[in-house]
Amino acid sequence: MSEFVDDPHQLLHVLRNPDGTFTRFLEDPHTPPTPDPSLPILVLTKDMTINQSNNTWLRLFLPRKALERPSNNSKLPLIFFFHGGGFIYPSVASTIFHDFCSTMASDIGAVVASLDYRLNLEHRLPAYEDPVGHSTGSKPALMIG
Repeated sequence: MSEFVDDPHQLLHVLRNPDGTFTRFLEDPHTPPTPDPSLPILVLTKDMTINQSNNTWLRLFLPRKALERPSNNSKLPLIFFFHGGGFIYPSVASTIFHDFCSTMASDIGAVVASLDYRLNLEHRLPAYEDPVGHSTGSKPALMIG
């Protein structure tokens, strides 16, 4: 018969800190970016900082075929992807989301911008709103280029 766990922190493998944040004991597998066009891969990826003080960033996914097409000034669609996880788990670099965005960029032929945000276990609410402020105009716009 299974044991009853009455402490949800034990079940989630986290430790509650006195300031209301949490420390995680388990990490999910991460995939590093691959920005080198000389690599034989279908999608190039690059990490870009949005806000260094909040540690918010995004990962861009560019299909290789965009580099190989003739220069006719055609534009690629842009897809913004916000990873799931209930604002507590995992990140853009998590292998499951990296692979999903790579497949989407390759199959659709679009640039995918996967935005990372501060998670609520390490940061107090409403930390997840950090990247949203840039799109609503309440914070300075992100300039890429």
